[in-house]
Amino acid sequence: MANFLPKVAEIVAEEVERKGKSASYFNDPVAWADYMLDIRLWSKQREIARSVVENKSVAVKAGHGVGKSFLVAVLICWWIDTRYPNAFVASTAPSTAQINAMVWREVRKLKSLVSKRYKEGLIDHELPGYITADAQWKTDGGAILGFGRKPPDNKEDDSFQGIHDAAVLAVGDEAVGLNADLIEALSNITSNEGSRRILIANPTNPGCYFAKIFREDLGWVCHTISVLDSPNFTDEKYEMPPEALERLTGPTYVEDKKKEFGENSARFKARVLGEFANDDDYTLITQDIVEKAKACEIKPDLEKRPVLGVDVARMGTDKSVVYENNNGCIRYVDSWGKTETTETATRVHRLALDKGAEIVYVDSDGVGGGVKDQLVLLSNGLYTVVEVHGSGASPDRRQWHNFRAFMWDYFRLRMAQGQIDIDPEDESLQDELMGPRYSFNKQSGGLVIESKEDMNDRGLKSPDHADAAIYSSLNIDLDDPLLGLNKGDKIRMTPEEVMVNVPHYFTVMRQL
Repeated sequence: MANFLPKVAEIVAEEVERKGKSASYFNDPVAWADYMLDIRLWSKQREIARSVVENKSVAVKAGHGVGKSFLVAVLICWWIDTRYPNAFVASTAPSTAQINAMVWREVRKLKSLVSKRYKEGLIDHELPGYITADAQWKTDGGAILGFGRKPPDNKEDDSFQGIHDAAVLAVGDEAVGLNADLIEALSNITSNEGSRRILIANPTNPGCYFAKIFREDLGWVCHTISVLDSPNFTDEKYEMPPEALERLTGPTYVEDKKKEFGENSARFKARVLGEFANDDDYTLITQDIVEKAKACEIKPDLEKRPVLGVDVARMGTDKSVVYENNNGCIRYVDSWGKTETTETATRVHRLALDKGAEIVYVDSDGVGGGVKDQLVLLSNGLYTVVEVHGSGASPDRRQWHNFRAFMWDYFRLRMAQGQIDIDPEDESLQDELMGPRYSFNKQSGGLVIESKEDMNDRGLKSPDHADAAIYSSLNIDLDDPLLGLNKGDKIRMTPEEVMVNVPHYFTVMRQL
């Protein structure tokens, strides 16, 4: 007992000292970041951090790569440290993948950084507790201090019930994908004076509730961060450490987006200027559909072999791109500059073996035909090669003028129905899906998707990622009796067979 009491007294004294130090930064997250993390926030980050101190509800729309998720992570750590043990953080995003891949990934890094600095004697205390793999911040005794959570639809309030701490910080990341009910649920848990809520997002969807907050006076203090505001574009770069500048978007990105979309396009305004804008052209796949696919969460079926989609490069700046699909979960695999067909076929073959692919769909118009022919030989029965012809016949010419139009429209429909899960961080895919315009053929009346050549004339690059992802989503039953696959067969299905059996038109190449 004699030895125990001094230890207790020491622990209590350390905790009192920790609270005292944290209390000095209670209303100063900028100074807290400087002391605890040795991180200098740039001017817009400082502005928003102080706005959270002074205002109950803060909304931030921002361009790409300006440190918005990093700032939110800093605020979460500051909040827990300065208000512990009466602190709680409730963080959400449109999908669990976004929660873990963005804000909470940064929170874990910052907590580790604090521990490292404490062990080196640079700061006088650590952050309390630990963070679990499923984005829960707990005390050493297991009490929850905060979490990242995606509530089920129509159960937003249920998921946040029971949070009544004196100081709650509610965070909505990627807020363009959050509905009004979820944002209201964040309001319900931050009703007392000591609590705050912050929403932050790239303003890609002008039709969402987050956009309404910026259009109407709903009681939010609103901020905008343009990429052009960041230190890489101002004299502030001379005040920032090099490692901070490396984390922020630079001039190359802006120039690429100018060439890719044009300065007056909605996507340039959203990605670079941090402004909401509507596309006034006929875009087949709209932002709200893309947001739904980003928020969709589909688990790969580990008992099934995946499917690969391959778009083969045609021109100098185009790339050959490969995407993988398992059960509707579609992810980027690899890409490379234009190469000889033999090298492209070899690379695709290796990827198919590495992934254990069952089927490889290959764009076979133009130079892709040569890649397909070599893949048929290389596959040697280990997977099935299917050639896809966008210029091929449509299942119903009155609805879709050609197979390319059918593929894109069917993919759009599946995205809208929650059957396609795309990576929230795959901006190349997201942007390219929203690239092509649509029209209707004057003779057939069927849907026409803008050609790659016409897109190039508008200054847009070829949608290589989008095409590869769409190819990977195609579905064919290898055991279908209509295919009648036998050893070495090469079978072309007719549109009539497609209408009866499956909604796709392929040339099937199988080497057994």
